[in-house]
Amino acid sequence: MKTHHLLAIVSITANVFAAETATREAACRIPVINEVDVVVAGGSSGAAAAALAAAKAGAKVAIVAPRPYLGDDMAGTLRLWLEEGETPDTDLARKVFVPVAEKAHGAPFNYKANRPSGEIHKDTSPPSLLSDGFWIDPARQSVQYMENVTIELDLGKVMPIRRVEAMVFKGRDYAVERMTVEASADGKAWRPCGKAGVEDNTLRVALNGEARYLRCLFEKPAKMTRMLLGEIIVDAGDTALKTEAGRSAYPLQVKRVLDQSLAEAGVEVWYSCYATDLITDAAGKPAGVVMDNRAGRQAILAKVVIDATPNARLAKAAGASLS
Repeated sequence: MKTHHLLAIVSITANVFAAETATREAACRIPVINEVDVVVAGGSSGAAAAALAAAKAGAKVAIVAPRPYLGDDMAGTLRLWLEEGETPDTDLARKVFVPVAEKAHGAPFNYKANRPSGEIHKDTSPPSLLSDGFWIDPARQSVQYMENVTIELDLGKVMPIRRVEAMVFKGRDYAVERMTVEASADGKAWRPCGKAGVEDNTLRVALNGEARYLRCLFEKPAKMTRMLLGEIIVDAGDTALKTEAGRSAYPLQVKRVLDQSLAEAGVEVWYSCYATDLITDAAGKPAGVVMDNRAGRQAILAKVVIDATPNARLAKAAGASLS
């Protein structure tokens, strides 16, 4: 949970009902920890999407999430599938539901790296995880490197090469900045082929010519501590590249994508905080929310309040009509 300076103090009085007898909670002074344009109450994927849309529209946004992660409607319930015929229609949904790749990926090759893989995501011996056709789950299908690494591929024979692709992962402390590719027919004389940055977790370098050996230099951003590589694909000769057989999601992917997307959009996320009360102005219009957390009760003032809580409890408190 983030810590901010005290901005102001609000006073609210809340009613507590029990056993048909109404008692009034004593008026209390609650610290206001921030003022934003939009505050979203709830930690579901819908709440995250609403916060992201508001931020992209130029608003200063905060989201109050009851769990220590976002996407509790999907990751928390394991509701991780698309209906038959359903396809993601937003950038956020396409990041959550990633393509499920077929195992046949391209030209087969052996490879070696000039750096040892990390202990957490260690490659096999001999190395194989970057050429096995699987790269969806970073926990089980990635190879970790703590510094820039050059991976040399041996395709077994000279063949025409059209393109080299690398599937990589991005998180709070791991990312790949660029891939630089060189090619050789004999493993001695190398020619530069190009470099590429990451686009949709993929790096692509086009090649025109023949080669047996390829050298791929992967570089990480200076602020990141490590890289997670998922797969290297060589489009060579008549070998067919992967085809998309569908899309899937898994809990860690949902949490990571939502957290990362909101962080990149500048949305302030308050984890493990429960939106309990609605703040109203002198005219009775919503003006923020009160939340409970380990620090006690705190308030966020806002011009717009979006209620994405289960059963819309804040909207009910405001007397909104629910259909």
